[in-house]
Amino acid sequence: MSDEELMRALRAYTKMEKYLAALSAGVVRIGLDGNPSGDVLEAEAAGTQCTLGARIAKHDSAPERQSARAQVCACGR
Repeated sequence: MSDEELMRALRAYTKMEKYLAALSAGVVRIGLDGNPSGDVLEAEAAGTQCTLGARIAKHDSAPERQSARAQVCACGR
């Protein structure tokens, strides 16, 4: 696998909702080698929740729910 293919695969994987939903503050990250690689920081977890909230709001057709979900996140996404 080329570096470009690996980069595209990792980008696609880390944009998946299941991956993003698992990123909670304090959770141990697992590196590509399978070993622990630090913890998810509070700011990273908050940004992830913002991303998920923005996706839900974008795909939700009910305007009142869209507005409520958009207010949860102040990241501007």
